[in-house]
Amino acid sequence: MMPPATVIQSNTDIGLRYYGIPSGYEFSTLINSITIVGKGTVIEANEFPELSREFNVMAVPKTVINKRHSFEGAFREERFFEELIKEIS
Repeated sequence: MMPPATVIQSNTDIGLRYYGIPSGYEFSTLINSITIVGKGTVIEANEFPELSREFNVMAVPKTVINKRHSFEGAFREERFFEELIKEIS
């Protein structure tokens, strides 16, 4: 069963999802995601503890790429893309 999601997209669906109710730090993450897409999934950790355990979420925001690479913290765009490149290369 999939949790309810907010899809964030521009002209096409790029696969960016926010699962759960955006509250606390997650709200700013949602707004930041919308801003980035306006110029690429976010899950509410408290609402989905099974996913939090699966991905070992200990702090927010935590970004998980392809279920293999992750990092914690609100990174600037340049650093975010460096982490993204690490996973896809």
